[in-house]
Amino acid sequence: MSFTIFIKDQNMKFEEKINGNVVLLPLEGKFMGGNETNALSDELSTLIANGHKNIILDFEKVKWINSPGIGMIMKWLLNLRENGGDLRFSNTEGWVQYYLDITNLASVIKTYPTPNDAINSFYLN
Repeated sequence: MSFTIFIKDQNMKFEEKINGNVVLLPLEGKFMGGNETNALSDELSTLIANGHKNIILDFEKVKWINSPGIGMIMKWLLNLRENGGDLRFSNTEGWVQYYLDITNLASVIKTYPTPNDAINSFYLN
């Protein structure tokens, strides 16, 4: 089953694409960990509650990320892993990759060059 939900919340946009037991969330805008990520946080909570535990965040169109945004990611990562799932990234470049590197989050979360690579990683393991 595959469907798309488009949500726009201040500086953040995302679409939800379900591929089997993997959910791809292509993000767009600024990932600051404030009000702009509330809709995303709510959606991730709903996905986890509904049994979707393998999530990919695609950062191709993310212009900026900061420390509170990284904190939100850590919260989601812990929640997913506590529930038997995992969080993975695709298209991390520029400021996104910089923050992942300096926070050592890049060593904790698997990152892939494309969304398809990230999706396939769930099925090949």
